[in-house]
Amino acid sequence: MSNYAIYVGVNRKNKDSILRFSFDPGAMQLCFERREAALSGISCMVMQDRGNLLFASACKQGSGLVASFRLNPSSGTVQRLSQVGCQIGDISYLSADLVRCRLYACSYTSGSIACFTFQEDGDIELVGTLSVEGSGPKAERQDGSHLRCAIPAPGGNYCLVPDLGAGRVWVLHIEENVMKNIGYWEAWPGMRPRHLAFHPDGKTAYLLTELFSQLVVLSWDAEKGHLTHRHTLSSLTDHSAMPSNYPTDIVVSADGRFVYVSNKGSNDISCFAWDAVRETLRPQSYIKTLGFTRAIQLSPDDDWLFALNGEYNSCQGRIQVYARNPQKGELYFTGCDVCVPFACHFICTPLK
Repeated sequence: MSNYAIYVGVNRKNKDSILRFSFDPGAMQLCFERREAALSGISCMVMQDRGNLLFASACKQGSGLVASFRLNPSSGTVQRLSQVGCQIGDISYLSADLVRCRLYACSYTSGSIACFTFQEDGDIELVGTLSVEGSGPKAERQDGSHLRCAIPAPGGNYCLVPDLGAGRVWVLHIEENVMKNIGYWEAWPGMRPRHLAFHPDGKTAYLLTELFSQLVVLSWDAEKGHLTHRHTLSSLTDHSAMPSNYPTDIVVSADGRFVYVSNKGSNDISCFAWDAVRETLRPQSYIKTLGFTRAIQLSPDDDWLFALNGEYNSCQGRIQVYARNPQKGELYFTGCDVCVPFACHFICTPLK
């Protein structure tokens, strides 16, 4: 049974850093170990699948930047390698296309996306930026394009970008490191697309929307770069939950059998089971969380689900650990819970 290192980005005046925690499943202990590295204005982090490179986005004086770090696979220590700026404003999300060695950063405030390439030595190069424009009927949140995430699509040189403001999922095509906006999937009026994840089959995408707490199942055509609606269901499996709710994050198990959605308002994590024959999702179970869960992540072996609770950059931030039943998908709170004030994002990796 592997032990895990958990890296948490903390954004606090004069104390910006990446903190390292360790999770020991045998002893069922989650412990703070040390402050690893300083990076001002951390917003998001992503890791190379082999666990050697960590990338973090940040904002400095109104301009976004992306930095790379080398992880020691045995000790978990962090070595800063490089950083590159980009003029897209605050970065709200960072993702990695590990097959093509690209990074995508998007901005909620400016409606812009930046594309970077990276090398095995951690060197990062900005290769281009692109802006989208749109608005929706809900003026308080849809006065312009607000990009929540940018997700590399399987099976081709595409990136899908949910736009909460425009009510669309933009389809970007990248060839020779040049991004082009080739179209979009249009959500229903006021739907506010938020986050997106793919099934391992590469043909199915799951989209979270804020309005009515919806989970939308889409078909993805990698040859045409086209999304098609299949069906829509509630992101809540607890139907007694309060109406003022919206989903915050989504992850898919490696075998594709289960989808997990964190909800703010109902304060729970909902589990959905994938029916491969009918190609539909059905509600499976849910577990109440200790407060509002903002981000969730499955361990690489899928045995554990880690959750970050608390508002963005809040003094009430917490990391919690849930055990997962791989057959039924159910989650069980382990009792492992640690306070991490001003936590913004986190990632986990096994210690070798």
